[in-house]
Amino acid sequence: MSSSSSNSGARVNNRRGGGDDTEKLLIIILCIFIPPVAVFWIDRDVTIHLIINILLCFLFYIPGVIHALWYCFMRK
Repeated sequence: MSSSSSNSGARVNNRRGGGDDTEKLLIIILCIFIPPVAVFWIDRDVTIHLIINILLCFLFYIPGVIHALWYCFMRK
């Protein structure tokens, strides 16, 4: 019996901000410095939220940061 086969399903990666502390820290840093990348990191796809976040960052930077933090951590 191999120990690698029993550990393969032990860690499930949750993309809605519920991952480990290192991933949460990375997402927080991305939300503050480059919010559209943080939104893309969560979805791994171009969605309406990514487009909204890009527009918010072009118009006003702080609402883009707030939207990214909301999208990455508060939205279900």
